Amino acid sequence: MNWYPQAEPPTPTSRLLAQFDWSGFYVGVYGGYNLLNTYAQAGGQAGFNILRGALLAGVELQLGAASGGGGIFEAYLNGRAGAVLGDRLLLYAEGGVGTFSGSLAWTAGAGGEIAIGGSISVFAEAEAFFTSGFEGSVLQAGINFHPGN
Repeated sequence: MNWYPQAEPPTPTSRLLAQFDWSGFYVGVYGGYNLLNTYAQAGGQAGFNILRGALLAGVELQLGAASGGGGIFEAYLNGRAGAVLGDRLLLYAEGGVGTFSGSLAWTAGAGGEIAIGGSISVFAEAEAFFTSGFEGSVLQAGINFHPGN
């Protein structure tokens, strides 16, 4: 007979609800839509975050293509800064420079990302992008894999 209480074995749900680590490397895919020029876009991104308390700073490389005008290639290097609320929700602002169909461009935007379990997070963001002037607003959503979790 055992007089000492036994610890309950972890449930599959407990791994999904474990604290999410936003720091480190991540990679993912996205899709979006340009509201002004009415075209779809898709691509991938890779980034690295540093987390200090609830504050986050990071850098992200985004490569993609769009359906408008015979095919548009875009590449951006964005910085991002944000705050983690709880441990599952990240709210951030971002901005950077890159190329949009061969023209120098810059972006500014904001978004939110939610850890949904294990090493996976999903995000939605809105970005404005500019070349010689305002080129449009893009709504994007995607999924990221954080191998450190």
